[in-house]
Amino acid sequence: MTDSPRGNSVRVWSEDGLAVVTPLAQVDAGNAQQFWAALASVTRDHSVIVADLSAQQDCDWHAMGALMMALRYTDAGGGELRVAAGGPAACQVMTESGLDRPVAVFGTLVEAMPGSHPPLEPGLPGLEPA
Repeated sequence: MTDSPRGNSVRVWSEDGLAVVTPLAQVDAGNAQQFWAALASVTRDHSVIVADLSAQQDCDWHAMGALMMALRYTDAGGGELRVAAGGPAACQVMTESGLDRPVAVFGTLVEAMPGSHPPLEPGLPGLEPA
């Protein structure tokens, strides 16, 4: 197992083909590049990537842009991107952006771990677009 904070704004840990990337601060214009770089760095060596957004108070296009780029990398390499969306803000942005369709979205990090729970249905029931 490896565990490394990246520039104090992203924590990455990995084990047995799985990598978890967790922003330690709100993803915004100032640190979205670090979040993206951390996601990209693990796509080469891991078949399952979990982006842990469960602690994000808000979620905007900066985080979604990083996730969309990571999806391109995982799709090209035959991997899988999973998102622990956490609160309603991240879930709503995932739905509005359409990213909930090609990405497996879960409510918590524990649920996003392979073999634990099925993903939320596309469209994330109960959340209406704004």
